[in-house]
Amino acid sequence: MTIDLGFAWLTLPDGEEIGIVDVPGHRDFIENMLAGIGGVDAALLVIAADEGVMPQTREHLAILDLLQIKQGITVLTKIDLVEDSAWLDLVETDVRTTLKGTVLQDAPILRVSSLTRAGFPELLQTLGNLLEKLPPRPDLGRPRLPIDRVFSILGFGTVVTGTLSDGRLEVGDELEILPAGLHARIRGLQTHKKRKRSLSQAAGSLSTSPEWMWSRSSAAKCLHIPANTPPPSGWTCNSACLLMSLLHCTTIPK
Repeated sequence: MTIDLGFAWLTLPDGEEIGIVDVPGHRDFIENMLAGIGGVDAALLVIAADEGVMPQTREHLAILDLLQIKQGITVLTKIDLVEDSAWLDLVETDVRTTLKGTVLQDAPILRVSSLTRAGFPELLQTLGNLLEKLPPRPDLGRPRLPIDRVFSILGFGTVVTGTLSDGRLEVGDELEILPAGLHARIRGLQTHKKRKRSLSQAAGSLSTSPEWMWSRSSAAKCLHIPANTPPPSGWTCNSACLLMSLLHCTTIPK
């Protein structure tokens, strides 16, 4: 079961690199999920073919419905563990029934095996086609990077990671950490382990100076350039309230 965020990237058949964020769907880890889902363009709903739809599958779907992430692919994994093709058909039928009425009701369902790599070429091609049809994100020239991880490297400084949702960041830029109001300067930039002098609307990491300490209770949520208008702080709080209300079947506060 996913507890903390996981990060990886892959190269599509056309050579484009895309980032992958593994987010928890369990109600106990909603805060971790919110930290990583803000930059998501499309979803891969992964279901084990030998187990079928599980309670957490429905929790993931509820989150995708609430955030209206309408682009996605449903992936049946571990097909190498299922010898009976009739069972696979039965699982896929059950998945279709579960997806009905959700944002992924028309999403393609693909069968893959991480062990044999069966189905992976089709998955990559389908993912590439899906992302190619997405409209470009609006760029208002206001750099904002919602923080999903923070850690320190001895002799290097504090490193924060996230997805730049707007604008452009460059080495040397002065930053403000919201809502704490702390200030820092960018010492280095990376995306997919490649050093960059600048980043624009991409997943990446940056090192800052001076160092500032991070803890689970820290109020640091987002980086931005002070000259720009700070992003509204209510979105994360409101989304968390909505998600918790939905998953716990309580009344959503107005």
